[in-house]
Amino acid sequence: MNRFGGDNIQVIDPSTNATVRQFSVGNGTNPQDIVFVSPAKAYVSRYGSASLLVVNPSDANGLPQTPISLAGFADSDGLPEMARMIKVGRYVFVACQRLTNFAATNPSMVVVIDSQTDQVVDVDPNAAGVQAITLTLRNPVTTFDYDRVNGRLWIGCAGDFGVLDGGVEVINPYTFSDEGVRVTEATLGGDINDIVWHTATHAYALVGTARSTAWSRGIRAPGSRSPTCSPPTAASACPTWN
Repeated sequence: MNRFGGDNIQVIDPSTNATVRQFSVGNGTNPQDIVFVSPAKAYVSRYGSASLLVVNPSDANGLPQTPISLAGFADSDGLPEMARMIKVGRYVFVACQRLTNFAATNPSMVVVIDSQTDQVVDVDPNAAGVQAITLTLRNPVTTFDYDRVNGRLWIGCAGDFGVLDGGVEVINPYTFSDEGVRVTEATLGGDINDIVWHTATHAYALVGTARSTAWSRGIRAPGSRSPTCSPPTAASACPTWN
């Protein structure tokens, strides 16, 4: 994934490190992530475009390429600022930051795509229009991670960098609903950079501090033992929640 200024997908043979094929996804579109449905179909999120792109990664030019408009989820700058994605079953979940001048001034959303029809799923048919999952926190910046025990998606939201206004949020991918904040940046002690689910009672968060350092902290689910922290800290300083 070659992002802003490259704006292309590069396929590399890991046995030789040679480029097998490379194709554009649109000048200035700033691709962020790719999710595969099959060898001949993948979705590409594009930060500088209002449309998600369906490509054929097996074709030399990625053709055919078909856009799926997410313009209905854009903020005042006309872009939804789509970032990371994950596929659960037939559905693709697209995190949309919805920033204005890179500030987290708008509610962020997760748009759901049906990979069998390439249609946006209306997660709340009782509301007017086509609805996405609205997050409690803003500016989802991490990859999604899947809790394989409880069947939940985790994603880290940074809010505005340098301000402890983000945290880790949980989504139910089967009911298309937000289940709120699992742990805050204030508890973690810095800006969220990444998360990794490990077990039903243990996960990790990569946190950046005001000293421009990054380190991992263990985080736990309700009822589990205290997590580990790195660098070592007192157990009382480890981030936990109920």
